[in-house]
Amino acid sequence: MLKQNKPYQQKNSSSGRGCSFILGLIYVGVSLTVLALTMIAFFNNTMRYDLLKREGITATGVITKKIQNEPNPLSRRKSHYFYVVYQYTALVNGSPAHFETTKEVRSDLYYRYQVGQAIEILYVASNPKISAIKADLKPEPLSSIPLTLIIVAFVVLFGYGGVKGMLDALDAR
Repeated sequence: MLKQNKPYQQKNSSSGRGCSFILGLIYVGVSLTVLALTMIAFFNNTMRYDLLKREGITATGVITKKIQNEPNPLSRRKSHYFYVVYQYTALVNGSPAHFETTKEVRSDLYYRYQVGQAIEILYVASNPKISAIKADLKPEPLSSIPLTLIIVAFVVLFGYGGVKGMLDALDAR
C-alpha cells in the first residue's frame, strides 16, 4: 500500500516574533537608559562648572597624595588615569571645616604637582564639598552629547532588530 504525502504546511512562527519583540524592547530600553544617564552626567558636570564659576571662592589647598592608575588591559583607552588628592579648609556657618577631595587631572598637572605643594582651588560657599583645582577648571565638552546621541541612535535603529524588528513583530500579531 502506498502512503500519500501530506501537503506541506508552514509551522506557526508567531512565538519567535513575540520573543524578538521583547528582546528588541529590552534593547531599546537599555539604549535609552544609557542615553539618559549620559545626559544627566553631562548636565550635572555643566551645572557644577557654572556654580564654581559664578559662586566659587578661591582658597589654598595642599596636595596630599598622587594616584596614577594603569589602563585597563580590556579597555580601548590606553592612557593612564591621573588623580590628585587635596585638602582645603572652608568656612561652614562661620567655622573652619576641613575637606579632602580626589580629582582626575590632566597628565601635565599631575607631573607638575608634588605632594605637599600648595594649590589654588575653588569651592562653593553654600556647599564646600563642591570644589575644583582652579588650573583644571573647564566646562564639559559639548562634543560628548552629539557623539552619545549618534551612538544611541545607531544602536537603537540598526542594532538587534531595532525599531523595524519591533514593528514587524507587532504587525505579525
